[in-house]
Amino acid sequence: MTRQNKLGAHYSSSDIFSSKLICEDCGGFYGKKKWHSNSKYSRFIYQCNNKFHKHKDKCLTPNLKEDDIKKKFIKAYNLMAKDKQRVIKDTQDIIKLLTDTTLIDSEIVRIEEEMVVVTILLLEIKTISH
Repeated sequence: MTRQNKLGAHYSSSDIFSSKLICEDCGGFYGKKKWHSNSKYSRFIYQCNNKFHKHKDKCLTPNLKEDDIKKKFIKAYNLMAKDKQRVIKDTQDIIKLLTDTTLIDSEIVRIEEEMVVVTILLLEIKTISH
């Protein structure tokens, strides 16, 4: 399944924040827009792609300046980098959790044992009927 299908919305990776900023109000993606494209006040902002959608309720979230997003990202990254060992341990714990197949393996064994019993019963039925 493609990422676009999983997200259930239009997916674009045309710039670094595309399809990564999610609107708190409606769950839609923020998209990059150019304001005042033909003036000296021209700049890029991000706003919810559903903000002015005709068939949906108007989204109430604010526009975000690209520079503000970059600053917040760097701040969050630096906070995470300060506690690098915790991040590494958390990541290792998540990998261990996601790759632990103990429960699945025991279920496979149980089903295989059940299949043996069913096979024996079927053979007995076949023997009796002949």
